Amino acid sequence: MGKVTVAEARHVRAERWLKERGDYYVTSESSTYDNESESKPDAFRSVIINSKLQPKKFLWWKWQGLPKFRLATLWIQYPIVGAHGKNWVLHVYGRQNMDQFVNLAKELAEDLQVDIHVRLEKEEEWQVVYLEM
Repeated sequence: MGKVTVAEARHVRAERWLKERGDYYVTSESSTYDNESESKPDAFRSVIINSKLQPKKFLWWKWQGLPKFRLATLWIQYPIVGAHGKNWVLHVYGRQNMDQFVNLAKELAEDLQVDIHVRLEKEEEWQVVYLEM
């Protein structure tokens, strides 16, 4: 008799966890599929953690806007930075964000049963620049 199994990719699970617990704009990125990632040393999977969306308004028209700062990147699969398997790496942008993300990493590591190395990657927050018309 046939059997069906269902699973969530690690970066999708981490993205969902962060969206449920933080006041962030969170997206995930991947350069490959799960079954290919082990054979490609440059493959990456990450979750981008940005500041809350900045709402925009023009007359009566409102829209979500875009995030102003990238606060952190959670590397789930990227051997170049030391992220692989259950060893993840969290790059934090802005020294003022370190305490917040160390605490978040502790919760995430416990809930998802992974090890997370937190590293300050930039002294200041990473300002995201978009071209607007």
